[in-house]
Amino acid sequence: MSVNFDINNYKNNNITFKSRIPKGIFYDAKDIPRLRCAKCGKFMMSRNEEHILMYGIPLPSKEKIIDSIPKDLKQKAPYGYNFIWTEMVKNGTRYINKLFNQNKNTIIEGQSIKQSKQIKEILKFLKSHFESTPILPANKIIKNLENKKSQYPKETAEFIDILFNYTKKYPKRSLTEILTDKKLYAHHDNLRLNQAKEYKISLKKHSFKMFKTIKNLPNEEIEKLENLNETAYKIAEHKSISDKLRYYLIRYVYEDFLKNISDKKTKKSLEKQINLMPLAHASGDYIFCKAAKIKKINDKNIIKFINNPIRNTFEHVDLKSQGGSNDVSNGIYMCGYCNHERNNIPYPFLMKIFPDFIKNTHNQIIRLGTFIKKGTLIGYDTYPQNIKNTIKKVSGKDVKIEKFLKEQKKL
Repeated sequence: MSVNFDINNYKNNNITFKSRIPKGIFYDAKDIPRLRCAKCGKFMMSRNEEHILMYGIPLPSKEKIIDSIPKDLKQKAPYGYNFIWTEMVKNGTRYINKLFNQNKNTIIEGQSIKQSKQIKEILKFLKSHFESTPILPANKIIKNLENKKSQYPKETAEFIDILFNYTKKYPKRSLTEILTDKKLYAHHDNLRLNQAKEYKISLKKHSFKMFKTIKNLPNEEIEKLENLNETAYKIAEHKSISDKLRYYLIRYVYEDFLKNISDKKTKKSLEKQINLMPLAHASGDYIFCKAAKIKKINDKNIIKFINNPIRNTFEHVDLKSQGGSNDVSNGIYMCGYCNHERNNIPYPFLMKIFPDFIKNTHNQIIRLGTFIKKGTLIGYDTYPQNIKNTIKKVSGKDVKIEKFLKEQKKL
């Protein structure tokens, strides 16, 4: 709906924005609650859900944002006031965040210097007003997280347990005070280092067994294996991707080498050792130390760090690094963990490893389609057919949503 509302008419006629379009309007699929990841199929956390977790209240509505502006500021900056309202109606409250992040000295696109000055006066007030909302006490936030920890990766769940115990032991401390406590950090860092040491020992034992297996091969092949091992061990030590993906990537490293071994017995023994390669695992102690090194550490940023793995994120199907656009037609929605795991791995390879990928993507597109049909997901009118085409172009796989597209066409 692209109607330019006049703020004065809106107020004088007592028209509410809610009466004009259905409840639950979304301008970004990342904001839809309980949307499932296109890769793993797990529920993701929306911006509003995270806000409730941190502040105990939902994100402010357009009406609440506009009503918070003082009367004297409205009179001082009438253009800025009307501009902010009109843009929120067209693009949602997220648009305000985009304006917040603009350089203070830049002129807002399409506006004169005078107009930009008024807009920034309104933005300055809104930023200080809403950012001053106090975050919930640490023990209350962590108690809420403790009830939801099954949604998080194992190591993050362990970290939540650690924080839960500390907030019970130190009820008056903030999360920042807990994580920056030198004694607590030293304790968890020591545990982390011991875990890393144990892993290095197991890797060394594994390396010895591998070379024992191929000791009768020519020297040049042994030298080649050393180089391959170096690459494979880096993958094995990568703690932020799944075991399943690491196993496949490690096998891929040795694929050509194994093809050229003529001795079947040696080949079989080496394959066995490759499959037995130990993988490093993150732990709650590792996450504790990582969280303690967050830049600009505060309770808000710590909670954002904890939520990173399950946050709803936009995943570029056609890689951005290879010219893929930011348009919605080039994106599906993945939890932060799966999005990070995808990195620049080609879709065909990823779909081979995770066979539920297509099914989960199909379910997500259909789910978004229900919002599109109801008119409650703005700016996504042609999304289903466009993303279907993009996925087919990039992966060669077809997301079968013809039935949905036919039903949509009838409307």
